[in-house]
Amino acid sequence: MISCLESVRNDLSNLEFYTVTQDSTGVSMRNNSGEVMNYREFCEALTDKSRSAWFMTLADVYFKLHRQNKENVKSLLSSLESLITLLDKRSVHF
Repeated sequence: MISCLESVRNDLSNLEFYTVTQDSTGVSMRNNSGEVMNYREFCEALTDKSRSAWFMTLADVYFKLHRQNKENVKSLLSSLESLITLLDKRSVHF
């Protein structure tokens, strides 16, 4: 599983969404009770001047995605698919 995660992180880095920023954005996706934000909370965070800075890099990655090397995008989609498949298989055992 670690190799799947590393592959996703590396592919995101190839799209200029670097590991440190991935971690910062991931932490920022939690609400006050420590759970992953729902859609409404996320939208509120995006428009809150004190919290939105963490999401600017994420928004920039999506904005620049159309200019990216198609092979890098395909590689990311493939690594995400592999990770999702692995997680689906593991969740059957719980």
